Amino acid sequence: MTSFRQHLISLLAFVSVASNPLYPQSESAKEPTQESLVLIERFQALGINDLTSKALAKASLDASEDDVAPLLPFIDSDEPTVAFAAAILAVATSPETAVPRVRAAMESPNQSGSFLPIALALDPSVSNVNYLVGRLGQDGGKSDSALMCGLMILTRETHAKPELWLEWWKKNRGNFAPDLDLDEEELMRRIQTSVSLYRIDAVSKILRAVHQSEPLLANLSGMFDRMRQVIEDGARIHLSPEAMEADKLLVSGSLEEAMRAYANAASIDPQDLRSSYLQACLLLEVGKHTEAAERFESIAKARPEITSAVFLAKLSQRRGSAGASDWVTDAMIELGAMKHIPEPELFGWPDPLIEIIIGQAMSSRGPFVTDYEQLDTMTTKYPADVQIALGAALSGPKQEKNHRLAVAGKLFPDNPAIASALAQQHPASEKNLDQIKDLTQTWMRIEPLNAVPALREIELENWLPSKRFADEASVPPLSETTLDALARAINLPEINDGGRASVLAISHTLSKMQAPFSIAALNGRPPMEVTFQVLSMRILLTAKQLFSSGQIEEGERVARLGISMGKRRAENAETLISYVMATAQWMMTTKALRDAMEIAGKSEVVAEMDAMRDNQKKKLRRFKRTEFLSLVTLPVPSLQRAMMLRMNLDGIRLVDEWIALRPEN
Repeated sequence: MTSFRQHLISLLAFVSVASNPLYPQSESAKEPTQESLVLIERFQALGINDLTSKALAKASLDASEDDVAPLLPFIDSDEPTVAFAAAILAVATSPETAVPRVRAAMESPNQSGSFLPIALALDPSVSNVNYLVGRLGQDGGKSDSALMCGLMILTRETHAKPELWLEWWKKNRGNFAPDLDLDEEELMRRIQTSVSLYRIDAVSKILRAVHQSEPLLANLSGMFDRMRQVIEDGARIHLSPEAMEADKLLVSGSLEEAMRAYANAASIDPQDLRSSYLQACLLLEVGKHTEAAERFESIAKARPEITSAVFLAKLSQRRGSAGASDWVTDAMIELGAMKHIPEPELFGWPDPLIEIIIGQAMSSRGPFVTDYEQLDTMTTKYPADVQIALGAALSGPKQEKNHRLAVAGKLFPDNPAIASALAQQHPASEKNLDQIKDLTQTWMRIEPLNAVPALREIELENWLPSKRFADEASVPPLSETTLDALARAINLPEINDGGRASVLAISHTLSKMQAPFSIAALNGRPPMEVTFQVLSMRILLTAKQLFSSGQIEEGERVARLGISMGKRRAENAETLISYVMATAQWMMTTKALRDAMEIAGKSEVVAEMDAMRDNQKKKLRRFKRTEFLSLVTLPVPSLQRAMMLRMNLDGIRLVDEWIALRPEN
């Protein structure tokens, strides 16, 4: 199998859904070869069942340029991941045979909105561009995002609306020539960028559909539009071969070589401010403070709007002085000394150059992406290091995390951090409910005094589809048995969601790789808040139902249970986001109890709840003062790592330190 086809199979993990139903396969299983075992493992990591994974692996290995027949039946699958896996392999093997079959599958109702247009994009031709443009709007717009993904890969255009694509094609159809010499690396970047945009469009559509009834969602919709623009801008930036080579060296942890490569790129093209800036960042990283300060000052003089260069010049001088402290303290002191502190935007420091670097990272380009090949070698190199087993799993491709974590769990079956990550990696659904229950039971066995797995088990035992919460009346109240179990769980001596261990494992792994923090790594932490959100909502609805039926005393007891859970969560939170979310949930339950007690005429409880909410509001108010969060997006590896660790391990005290630096505000 060629390297290119292996890349395509790896890509499936980037675009797949989390789980899949069984796809019927009657062929009796044969002993797989070593080559097919690799493919089977990749397909299984997507959530494709064992039988289908084996059949797809066999078909892809049997297929040749002369015969792709074993793959073709899978293109007609009503399961999008299976269909896409077969289509992308078939088109890469023999486009003449596969493209007509893919087009036919796209026109069947069950493939509406799937990723099949991306498979077509592997065959660069005017015919395919014409076909994809012609398909826009034909199914009521359901598949337009996927069609535009395919068009973006084929053309490198990034129009956000079907009408703009139609207008562009009308003007350019006569003289358009597809890029037939597209190299493998650029093709993979285009595919990954298009999939990122696909996901943003999907979420943005949902937000737009409901924002009229909820103003906050209108703001979120605008945020996603802004995110799309940043990714598009990052994807459009042309990098010289020298700059791209420097990026690769930085990603692989070769800092000195990367620094020299950026210097070379900047000397070849004096207009390449990005390379000059990243060279200065690495000069600061390796302790060449005077050279770094001079380079940043030169950039700031040439482009005053690059305000991060002004700040980093000052930080370089401080780091080289006798009064230097740790990275975070030095950075916060210099930030506090600025006359006009930049307010963090969606992507951190409000600076056009930082925005380009972040946009490139979000489109899988530039110096701050994960080197997955190097990551794969870490567990082999350090087989007994449990932190690397966890860190490599969490930093890897998103849809391979379950599989990687399962492997880590087999190697270290009694490790609580790995058990917690496995149990919390995905929200529960009908398809995975039993599996997550088993994982949670394992976590509880390892940590019997920890409240979080006990609460997770209660959430799963009372699981409801998320759509049920849209109609409060349809949500059944929690039973007395469940409420008693909640009271016991809330009072367990420990409350540890595994977040601290996850962040330390990611940091340890990247440190061993000598690699900078990447976008993937920053997002590698398992989602820890789902259980508390769901249980808070169930407790609140149960209390409301009791209040409405006149059971005031019982309603107060249940509401106070929710208040106790929120309070414990907030008091034990380490990250900023955990604290803010826990306090918000705590306030929501407090307000519900306060309003019910006011109706019931219990003035003493109302006064107690008002005092509690005032105190909660004061605590939350200080978190508006978080200008220092922009520091984490500055591309100096040690500063990024230090900031990320402090934010995730000691975030609340970090806010206090920042406020102490600027008491006049």
